[in-house]
Amino acid sequence: MIFLGRRLRTLAFLSIVAMQVGIALTANYTFLNYNTIALALFLLNDRMIQRGVPLTIPSRSSPLSLPVWRRIGSGALLTTHFTLATIWLSAVLGFPVGRLPGWALRSLELAEPFRSTNSYGLFAIMTHERNEIEFEGSDDRGVTWRTYEFKWQPQRLNVAPF
Repeated sequence: MIFLGRRLRTLAFLSIVAMQVGIALTANYTFLNYNTIALALFLLNDRMIQRGVPLTIPSRSSPLSLPVWRRIGSGALLTTHFTLATIWLSAVLGFPVGRLPGWALRSLELAEPFRSTNSYGLFAIMTHERNEIEFEGSDDRGVTWRTYEFKWQPQRLNVAPF
């Protein structure tokens, strides 16, 4: 539907947003749902967005028609983000982090809370252990305890689930 006509693209947008909202309500994928919804906005045409958000779209005649402060601010933000992403990528690709200049390490530390230059994706950091809660009960006032196994959850690795 994404590559078809306007009405089907709108339906695709609504489907994607509904699915992402459902996932966000039932799971924790941090910012990934919001990124997907933001990308889905490109499925809507300008008239539809203007109907939902009354704003004026600047003329497309020249980017120089923007105020100077916006051009300078956008350029500075883009340059900062590109520099931080390049530093982070060089560290990930094997460049020894200890050999990075001090200002680069400090800037990465300052940018870390914003999560704008880091490994994106659901499974960027994989753990090797999975901590699980076990429910136990006792029939003889706490002398012997028995672990309750969940029916459809694999717990013992040498036994197939029920």
